[in-house]
Amino acid sequence: MNPKSFHDLTAESRGLASSPSKPYIIVSTFMSLVWLGFLYFPISRALTLPLGPKIISLVLTATFALAYIMAFILTWRKPIVGERNFRYFDGRHSLYKGNAVAFAVIVMITLLQVAVLGPLDSLALLPFIAAAAPFTLPQAVGYIAGALTVLVSFLIPSFVPNGQEYFGLAITTSAVFMFVAGMTFFIGSSIESQRQAGTQAILEERERVARDVHDVLGHTLTVIALKSELAGKLLERDPGRAQTELREITHLARESIEEVRQTVAGLKVQSLSEEITAASQALESAGIGLQREGSAWPDLDSIPAVNQAVFAWVIREATTNIIRHAAASQATIKLDRSNLTITDNGVGIPPDAAGHGLEGLKARVEQVGGILSIVGKRGLASTAGATEPQNIPETGTVVEVKL
Repeated sequence: MNPKSFHDLTAESRGLASSPSKPYIIVSTFMSLVWLGFLYFPISRALTLPLGPKIISLVLTATFALAYIMAFILTWRKPIVGERNFRYFDGRHSLYKGNAVAFAVIVMITLLQVAVLGPLDSLALLPFIAAAAPFTLPQAVGYIAGALTVLVSFLIPSFVPNGQEYFGLAITTSAVFMFVAGMTFFIGSSIESQRQAGTQAILEERERVARDVHDVLGHTLTVIALKSELAGKLLERDPGRAQTELREITHLARESIEEVRQTVAGLKVQSLSEEITAASQALESAGIGLQREGSAWPDLDSIPAVNQAVFAWVIREATTNIIRHAAASQATIKLDRSNLTITDNGVGIPPDAAGHGLEGLKARVEQVGGILSIVGKRGLASTAGATEPQNIPETGTVVEVKL
């Protein structure tokens, strides 16, 4: 998969993973606004001041509360497309203008309140800054700003006369910052995990569709090509047989269309008996004899359903490869309840053989914890879960599955 398509998948999963529900937004916003209770302290202090400073302090406090509320409201943004996303956890941690302005207003008002109320009574505003920093600023900057706020909350009582009694606010500021920083970290980690899981799910689904479509079309188109060649040769010599082959080609094409539809929808379930019949017909059309061995032939239904599905895919892919590449005259399918071996007397698969078909077979066998080996007379071509070296056959190719 190229980088561009992977980027598109990541963006798609990001939109799915970072779209919280409306109740989540409401609850999170409410929890953020709980800290407004700390404004009781600057308000009560302002009410003891003369009229002029009292009005100034109350106006500053009201503006402070509004800026704080806006800082959290702006954390929820609506992108060009899609639902509302949590701005901070969208994977970019960018600094948005609205959030920056709201945070700057909070800091500036706190400094102005120091001039009106004094440094100690203004300490009640620091928990707001500690709570807003991790949410409104990029991750690293937000943590640094919050930590500096906590440091200031401890330094001011240490150097201002009679400040010892305000250490409680410093401890509260520290607790608020640690709580919010921890919450943002764990929420961010959780959403990032959801993104990765979403991306992986999309990749796996695309690989499944690609694998299934390859296996379905590869086999059917090979048989259609063989029958088309045969029908062309029979047109003058045996028109009746040619007509039969053409009808079968039409039937195969319609079956292929339906199989592709079922595969894309994830509904395709391989039938072992049907696949064996199709393989026999395909090999016969290619002039390749088929021999059957093993204990499971009298009763295919005795084979577990999972094994049947895997065996069906392997038989389909192996048959296609024999017809296309092996130049064989004879093939053998040995079938037991948990083992399948397909051999041919052709040229043998090369060690460097690769493609969607082999990768698909390995993926299917690995999914059920089985062992797959594909060995040609020229060496080991492919393995999945194999634990021992395979013997190199003297002729042709051996495809073996153990479940």
